[in-house]
Amino acid sequence: MRKVIAIPLSLCVLATYAIKRGFTIFAKSDNIIVPGFHEAMATYFLFCGLVKGFLGIVTDNVSSRKLFVAAAILGTAGILLLGHGGPWGFGLCFGAAATFMKLCSFSAPMKLGGNAKTIVPLSMAKNAGALFFLFIFGSAIIGWEWPTARFILMALFAGSAMLAYFWVPDDKIPGWKLDIFWDWVKNWKWWTLITYETVNVVFYYLIWASFWPLLISMGYSKTASLGLLAVVPGVGFVLRYPFAWLGDRVGHWKVIAVIFSVKVATFFLMSTAPLLWLWIFAIQGAGKTPNYWPLVRSISGPKYVATIAGIATSIAYVILKFVL
Repeated sequence: MRKVIAIPLSLCVLATYAIKRGFTIFAKSDNIIVPGFHEAMATYFLFCGLVKGFLGIVTDNVSSRKLFVAAAILGTAGILLLGHGGPWGFGLCFGAAATFMKLCSFSAPMKLGGNAKTIVPLSMAKNAGALFFLFIFGSAIIGWEWPTARFILMALFAGSAMLAYFWVPDDKIPGWKLDIFWDWVKNWKWWTLITYETVNVVFYYLIWASFWPLLISMGYSKTASLGLLAVVPGVGFVLRYPFAWLGDRVGHWKVIAVIFSVKVATFFLMSTAPLLWLWIFAIQGAGKTPNYWPLVRSISGPKYVATIAGIATSIAYVILKFVL
């Protein structure tokens, strides 16, 4: 069963990351897609930061199947509103849709008995989504009209969400209790995980958004820069399983600590040798997801996976609103 649901969940992850991670490449470049694009992305990050913890609670208390339908509707509306009526339409609608798609896709396997290796296909789908954007859609956005690109994005996002609705079994675990927060406040592992994910997400998006203008400043064309950035998801796609295997052998916390140290070094040193640090960033990035979700489940079991994951990234997205 876990292998079967990996197919629709991986498609959901691919669609979500093709849009949100792809758009992040252009987050510092206004009007490259539509007028007001920079403001729309800033609003997206702010909204995700403010409500992601709450949406995580919703995800743990509602079947993922129902939330996939909600994501399809909200995501379609958000993409339609990008470039119309200010930044709030896209920021609010797609922010909620992308959050549900990510939390449902990654928490469902954990609730249904999965492990680090179960997360590998979904982790690879994150890379496939980025590759789809870089090799196909990024170049297409530069050369196509936005209405054509918008239609394809809406079809990809809503179609994958509805496929998951029909394919994924009910994953709701009853018994969620609000007083679990008091237990977490007294748990140093919970605080460590929250602090790590906050700083990790901020560094990741700052690095990812900075490579594009850095490569452009070095004289690479827009198309060539997109091709070079494909190193990151391409290497990650290949190395996801080895990192999951390593985490099972030496411990997920140890793997997370090492790759986080490398990520921080990348942020401060990437301008000294951009292509070298692009490769280093690509290698370390493969290890996070398959080791992170088992750690989330280890805090309080599968019942609270989406709640913890939502809270863990909420502060980071608020910070990103002001630094991207």
